[in-house]
Amino acid sequence: MWMIFRYVAYLCVGALTIQFFFHRHNAVNMNEFINLAYILDRNTPANIHPPRTQLIPLPRGGYPVFNKYPIYVVDFQAKERERIQEEERQYLLRKYDRIIGKNIDSLQAKR
Repeated sequence: MWMIFRYVAYLCVGALTIQFFFHRHNAVNMNEFINLAYILDRNTPANIHPPRTQLIPLPRGGYPVFNKYPIYVVDFQAKERERIQEEERQYLLRKYDRIIGKNIDSLQAKR
């Protein structure tokens, strides 16, 4: 990956900009990426090279459906979203109550 982002990495000034660059999604030239993979494949010594397996190309038009995602992760994410929504609802209710309470107090003070 370094060779692909080398030009952009040279333009980064300081650790903060480098960290920002690598923590964001960036477009990748897939031709360069594949060529780099072939170069690494050819130049990796046999004693540390992973075992070769039959490669299967992705079908045209998109990725196949991935349905092996652990259900507990999906359930956890759904429960977490519900919890956050409930916290936000409670926060907004408290905020609304404070605003209404201040308005009522100011109206009573004017009388």
